[in-house]
Amino acid sequence: MTLRALRINYATDAMQPTQVGMLTLAIGAIFALSVSIYLVHLSREVTSWEARLESASYRKDSLANTKHLDPAQEKQLAHELGRANEMVAQLSMPWNDIFSAIESAQTKSMALLSVEPDSDKGSVLITAEAATLNDVLHYARRLKNTELFTDAYLTDHTIVTAHPERPVRFSVATTWAQKK
Repeated sequence: MTLRALRINYATDAMQPTQVGMLTLAIGAIFALSVSIYLVHLSREVTSWEARLESASYRKDSLANTKHLDPAQEKQLAHELGRANEMVAQLSMPWNDIFSAIESAQTKSMALLSVEPDSDKGSVLITAEAATLNDVLHYARRLKNTELFTDAYLTDHTIVTAHPERPVRFSVATTWAQKK
C-alpha cells in the first residue's frame, strides 16, 4: 500500500458572493441612504427653526426699542394701516374666478363696460350693454346660476336711444360666495 502525495492549496480562489450576502449589502445600503436623507431633512428643519427664532428675537428687540408715538403720528399710522388692509382685501379677492364667471355668462350680443368690486361687501357691480332686454335678463340669470355668485339682480337699465341699434345699457349687482 503506497500513499499518494496529498496536495494542499492554502491559496484558494476568491469566494463568489452569495445571494444572502448581496441581499444584506443591498439592505444595508438602502438603510444608510435613508438615514442620510433623514439627516439632511432634520438639518434643514433645524436651520428653519433657527431662522424663525432669530426673526422672533429680532422682532422682540425692535419692539422693545420702539419709541412711543405722539397722537398725530398714531392717527397717521392708523390711517396708513387702514389703507394697507384695504389693499390686502382687494388683492385677496378671487379675481380669476370673478372674471371667469362674468365672461362665461356673457353672450356675443353683449359688451362689458365696467366691473366694480367691493371687497368689504363681497359684491361686484357689472355694467354692460346688450342688444335686447331679453339678453340682459338671460345674463343676470346665468350669473346667478354660476357657482361663484350667490345672487345676481338687475339694478338699472336704460335703452340708448341715441344709438341706431338702440342697445340696452344695464347694471347687475352680484355677491360672490366666500370660500372658507
